Parts: sequence; C-alpha cells; structure tokens
Amino acid sequence: MPKRTRSEIFSNFPVHPFPLSVLSFPMVSHPTSCEALLARLVSFDTVNPHFGGEADGQSRLAEYLETLAAAWGMESRRCPVAPGSFNLSVTLPPLEGAPWLLF
Repeated sequence: MPKRTRSEIFSNFPVHPFPLSVLSFPMVSHPTSCEALLARLVSFDTVNPHFGGEADGQSRLAEYLETLAAAWGMESRRCPVAPGSFNLSVTLPPLEGAPWLLF
C-alpha cells in the first residue's frame, strides 16, 4: 500500500456538518450533521429477531456503516459470527509517525 499523507487520509473524512456527497447507500438521505447521522443509525431496527425484531436489521445497519466507512476512506472487515451474521470492524489506517489512539 503506498504511503499516504495526513491530508490525503483526512481529505475524505467529513467534519461537522457532513458533506452531502458522503454516502452512496441506496435509498438513504445523507446526514448533514452529527444529529442527523445519529437519527439515521437509531432508525434501524436492530432488535434481536428472537424478540420481535426484523430478521436482517442488524445486517442492514452493518452494511450502512460499511458504506459510510468506505466513503470516509476507512477500511472495514466483516467478521462472521453465525450463518448470515457478522460483526463489522472499521479502522482508519495509521499515518507513519503520527500518534495513535487506541480504544
């Protein structure tokens, strides 16, 4: 992977308010603020299907986050946990010599 500068990494990363061109997720209005993004995230029905939630609600949220991460220049990886189910790991590659934040 070629070395990228900080400005190249963060040129696609939105600052508040979010640019309207950030997402390409089909049938989704683009968030224009942190509040709009949060409202979009909680609009997904992620209740466990065994307790009345939609069968694919959690997967649809993960797919949305995967699209959002890609639009912001982040890398994502699907980690299978059960048939038809996965956890999503999203990372922003570190810049050489830049400080790290781990959580």
